[in-house]
Formats: sequence, C-alpha cells, structure tokens
Amino acid sequence: MPSSKVDVPEEGVYQLTVGSFRVDGGPGTAIPRVMAVIKVGGGKALDLHFHFLDLGDHPCSDAMGGPLSAATAKLSTTFQTDFVGQLRTIFSNLTITTPTYENVAGHEPQMSPEPDALADLLALGAHASGVNIYFVRSISPSGVQAFGPNPGPAGLAGTAQSGIAIGVDTMCYRDWKTLARLTAHELARYMGLYHNTELGTPEHPSWHDPLGTADSANNLMYFSASGGPNLTDAQREILNRSPVLH
Repeated sequence: MPSSKVDVPEEGVYQLTVGSFRVDGGPGTAIPRVMAVIKVGGGKALDLHFHFLDLGDHPCSDAMGGPLSAATAKLSTTFQTDFVGQLRTIFSNLTITTPTYENVAGHEPQMSPEPDALADLLALGAHASGVNIYFVRSISPSGVQAFGPNPGPAGLAGTAQSGIAIGVDTMCYRDWKTLARLTAHELARYMGLYHNTELGTPEHPSWHDPLGTADSANNLMYFSASGGPNLTDAQREILNRSPVLH
C-alpha cells in the first residue's frame, strides 16, 4: 500500500474494503486473500537486484558495450556510470546500495507484457527487500518498453508481481541514461507514485496527480517515455515512506 504524506499510519488494527473494477463473477473477482504491507516511518536505503535473461545475440549489443549479462554489467564502466549512476542521481534523496547481479536461465528473452505471461518471470524474484529488475530482450506489443505493478508488493518475494521488466530493445535507439530514466519511472511506480498527468480520455480528460505535480513533462512521472528526471518534494516524501526501503 503506498504511503500518504497526509495520513501517517499508526500501529493497530485496520479494517479494509477490497474492490475490483472487473465485472462481478468474472476473472479476478473471486474473494481475495490480501496481505497489506504498510511502512511506519521513513526509510533511506534502496536495494536493487538486476536479473538478466539471455541477451547474448541481441542485435544492438554494440550500443550496450557488448553482450549484456550479469558479469558484463557488473564490470562495465558505462553501465555503472550511465545507468546505475543516473539512477542514483534521479533518486538523490535515497541511498541505492550495491546492486546484486544474476543471470536467469530457462526463460525466453522475448517476453509479453500481459500479466499471465510475465507472472512466471516476476515470481522468480527471490529478494524480498528492494526491487527485482529483469532485463528482457523486448516486450510486446511493439512500443511497450517496460512493465511492472503500480504499486508493487513491497517486502514480498516470489509473487507474480515481485519485480519490473525492462526491454533492452530500447538501446537500439536510445542510450543507457534514457533507459535509466525509464527504469527509474517504473521503480517510482513500484514504490507508490503515479503518473503526474495522463493522456486525455473521454473518461478522464484532465487527470492530474493530487500531489500537485501539475503536468510538467520534465517530471519523472510524466506518462511519456520522453519525460524528464525531476521529482517534487512531495513525490520524494512519498518515496521515502515506501515499504520498499529500509
């Protein structure tokens, strides 16, 4: 459950009402079993766990400085400076600890963003602390660059939503810093932030984040992949309250 800067939770017993936007009686409307994870107080340290599918024959390996794997990413100066370093710059109010690096065997590098298709991959996330990040070759349909829950199951490993997936096909026409901004956007969603504005629809013609981030395209939570890296003080406060942190 994302934390609010308005209502600080206190220790005790709470009664929750759980609902669904789906048609009653259809898939996803059965009586759920719910575990609520709420952080009391703030946090500072963010653990990141990088997982790499088989990307050895990726056509854009040259743009990544060579085939991408747990071993090469850990030793790559470019990956450490332009990707991990950019994440640290964006989340300057947090301390990103030394990431872990693991290869994932037995999964096809081509993944689909449909929840049923990604569930098996994200359920491999054995790290309960922080966020599991999976680098996959591409995500379909074409144009989808990343996928993850909003918010994620902080503190819970091995669920169908225990992580985010990042398509490295983006490196065919972008760079590591751009991919870092995309990853930071998904991390912030996992930690409880929402888009500062949405593309207008008949149902929501002018939706804005109630935190008051307006619709600035320079904000990290701008819906477009071409948005900026900035976060407001209110957004940073929400991040500091995320159960993902310790």
